[in-house]
Amino acid sequence: MGNLPPSIRAVVFDLDDTLYEEMEFVRGGMSAAAAFAASLGTGDAKSNYSRLMRILARDGRGKVFDVFLRGTPHDDPETVRRMVRAYREHPPRIRPCPDAIPALESIRSRGMLTGLITDGNAAVQRSKVAALNIERLFDRIIYTDELGEGLSKPDPAPFVEMSGRLGLDPRRIAYVGDNPEKDFTGAKKIGWHTVRVLRGPHASAAPPPELDAHERIESLTEI
Repeated sequence: MGNLPPSIRAVVFDLDDTLYEEMEFVRGGMSAAAAFAASLGTGDAKSNYSRLMRILARDGRGKVFDVFLRGTPHDDPETVRRMVRAYREHPPRIRPCPDAIPALESIRSRGMLTGLITDGNAAVQRSKVAALNIERLFDRIIYTDELGEGLSKPDPAPFVEMSGRLGLDPRRIAYVGDNPEKDFTGAKKIGWHTVRVLRGPHASAAPPPELDAHERIESLTEI
């Protein structure tokens, strides 16, 4: 298994920007939100989408819909909530990264266990897993939203929970993610081996050693 310690018996993955490109989901969600706004009489779907993506690029995700609706007749919390719902509930049109399925199949063919730990709204994350058709490739999946408030990454709780569900000593588990801000510290605290795949918006990040993974790869096929 590449440079993984020989004691490793399971490999657990992050989802967004590790197994698929999250921006694919974001674009689909913004398109759905743009169409919803157009149905209210606010602009047309195409121009709404362009404006939403410009706001996203400038301000990040936190208040995209609030900013979009500012100064319109629908500048109210309920319409924001409805745009959020349109974003979250749109049918995802997303695909696994080209190396994702081959890597997972290779790991499983060697008799190793596989897992998935993903943050975010559980219903949304479940819809992504279904759209990607990858649930069959995991022995265990944890949606941290279902563990309780404050128990998402980087908290060690989901990693402790996964260790228990896999029935393995933490030192026998490796974790693959992309985001040094949250993916590795919790796993490292309990003894997991960590691997950072260099892609997505954090590909060029240069975090301090305590936030980074034990090793870096450019493709999941290197695992």
